Amino acid sequence: MLAGCFQRQLVNFWPLSLKKLYNDINDMEFKVIAEILCVNNLKTMTVIQ
Repeated sequence: MLAGCFQRQLVNFWPLSLKKLYNDINDMEFKVIAEILCVNNLKTMTVIQ
């Protein structure tokens, strides 16, 4: 689930059905989880580099 900060880069490559599914998910819980995953992913990438 690389929503959050990588959304703009990935969304252009997603199949239309996944774009529609993503657009249909608008509840705050999902956004909060995506934000947490995004932050954790950036921390991991920083450590790897």
